[in-house]
Amino acid sequence: MVLKDGAWVTGIGPFDTGDRVTFHVSATDNTGRRVITPDQRFLVQALATD
Repeated sequence: MVLKDGAWVTGIGPFDTGDRVTFHVSATDNTGRRVITPDQRFLVQALATD
């Protein structure tokens, strides 16, 4: 992860067209407190062409 414009960001993948992806985000502060988001899901509909 990197701090960019005041937000922590990262990339995920690679994925293939048709993949169903389930993920969550977990964050732990310096005192050891942790929060975890509910699961999020998405379907990969097409691959980007760069």
